[in-house]
Amino acid sequence: MRRLAAFLVALAGPALSAAEKPTAAQLDFFENKVRPVLVAECVRCHGAKKQEAGLRLDTAAGLKKGTDAGPAVVAGEPDKSSLVAAVRRKGEYPMPPDKELTKEQVEALVQWVKAGAAFPDGGAKPVAPDVAKTHWAFQPVRDPVSPSVNARTPLDKFVAQKLQEKGLTLSPQADKRTLIRRAYFDLIGLPPTAEEIEAFEADASADAFAKLVDRLLAMPQYGERWGRHWLDVARYADTKGYVFTEDRNYPYAYTYRDYVIRAFNDDKPYSRFVVEQLAADKLDLGADKTPLAAMGFLTVGRRFSNNIHDIIDDRIDLVGRGLMGLSIGCARCHDHKFDPIPTADYYSLYGVFNSSNEPKELPLIAEEERTPESLAFEVKLKKMEQDAADFQAKMYADILEPFKQPGSIADMLLATKETKGFPSDKADKWAVERKLDPRMLDRWRTAVASNAVFSPWLALAAVPEKEFTAKATDAVASAKTANPHILTALKDSKPQTIGEAAAVYAEVLASAAHGKPSADADWNALVTAMIGEGGITNPLPADTDKLTPIATKKIFRKLRNDAAVARAKSPFAPPRAMVMNDNAKPNEPVVFLRGNPGNRGPQIPRRMPVVTVGT
Repeated sequence: MRRLAAFLVALAGPALSAAEKPTAAQLDFFENKVRPVLVAECVRCHGAKKQEAGLRLDTAAGLKKGTDAGPAVVAGEPDKSSLVAAVRRKGEYPMPPDKELTKEQVEALVQWVKAGAAFPDGGAKPVAPDVAKTHWAFQPVRDPVSPSVNARTPLDKFVAQKLQEKGLTLSPQADKRTLIRRAYFDLIGLPPTAEEIEAFEADASADAFAKLVDRLLAMPQYGERWGRHWLDVARYADTKGYVFTEDRNYPYAYTYRDYVIRAFNDDKPYSRFVVEQLAADKLDLGADKTPLAAMGFLTVGRRFSNNIHDIIDDRIDLVGRGLMGLSIGCARCHDHKFDPIPTADYYSLYGVFNSSNEPKELPLIAEEERTPESLAFEVKLKKMEQDAADFQAKMYADILEPFKQPGSIADMLLATKETKGFPSDKADKWAVERKLDPRMLDRWRTAVASNAVFSPWLALAAVPEKEFTAKATDAVASAKTANPHILTALKDSKPQTIGEAAAVYAEVLASAAHGKPSADADWNALVTAMIGEGGITNPLPADTDKLTPIATKKIFRKLRNDAAVARAKSPFAPPRAMVMNDNAKPNEPVVFLRGNPGNRGPQIPRRMPVVTVGT
């Protein structure tokens, strides 16, 4: 690296001459001949992300500045331009250091400098080539002219021509025994029987091999043999990978596998095959819903401990590499280093996938069999699922009940007073030392600070202990939004200390935690604060789960997983499709800077990569 830097500094030459505004012809020459060379061979070391020896060749300003020691191009004089000397490979360190440019590339740079080194004046904006026009992978498919050589098929003609150029010839014609074995192994993955070999060898008709191939293509084993290759592309699996404690099976993954096999055997057009796997839910399928199973293409992948960002990354990578031949996933943290995929393109697709969800109840794709066995299984499965749901409900109720008792509520109220102004980590440590649940304390601290129900408590907590008896009544009266039920309880009991006030408060809130909404709006406010959606003693299931003892959770997980396994393995479970549905409100994606979801960049539209649509 030091040798390269020293060489580039040594290349510094006279300043770039001032020139008139480039003509259209000069700019056209740059775009078609020079820009592709700079981008393909130079900017990886002398571009936006890296400037060896200070030289940058993807902007007009960078070209004019040259290296750390001065400009490297003299407009109109290629023999005096150190950049031209480098690509001519003159001197101790020719450029690029690892290869020679073609004669055409060198000549393009020479002619460009001779004509004035015209460069589009884009300020500091990097030069980016129109890859769709210059890269072979983005060219339209063309039907080449078949070579005029003697061969059996059009494809063989291209092979024969190249062989002739090398002085080689085609291999001898395979004998019929070899040919039938090749066909069998290639198409169905199984060897022919002795009788099948003998029959083929005895068939002297001109279309004997064509008939053999047609017969193999019509066999169900053909789809099984070739469908497995697509299942590899789709990262097919019957399990989810590591997902903590939930059941790791995909009960209905087999419906995607069967769809792929059937698609090969039915000779489904590839265009339809792709569309169904990406958007079968958007097609008019009529009465036949089996194509919905195609969406397993997106949903049978790993679940990465249920990290949504990694799940979406896996789906982007699947579509990019599996369908487009582009490693779009490389642009998760930075612009792609080789392909024309900026980070913005990655997050445009992220917004597409993040605007979809997997429904809990998957759609049926076949009529349920109403046999005695299937009906018995249905009853058994519903009971297993209901047992798991009932156990979970009781488990959560039991774990939350102690937090609804007056003593616990009073402790939490006093704890909010003691930890006022504490950062979260300090409050958590304080709670653990006093054998209080830090998660529940956090909920109380948030509620006391934001809910009007606790206005009197904040006023009481601010009264000095020595002055409490004298000033408590005035403090309550000063509360801006005193709830009448709290206010009445405090006036009737006349608490003499903050502890007594907490006990009075707690009795009212405990009643609300065990009560129900009524026509009394003030009472409803207390009930909502305690057990409403997201109430203090009604946390979300995921938060409640954290409060539950491990031994109890193991019992529930076994009940839940037993039901999932029964659904997955029973021959009487009707087939369902692993689909995705659109969210009611689509996600408006932003770039995650350096791939960090917490470091949000500019908002971008949901769309396909720009290079694929040309805009």
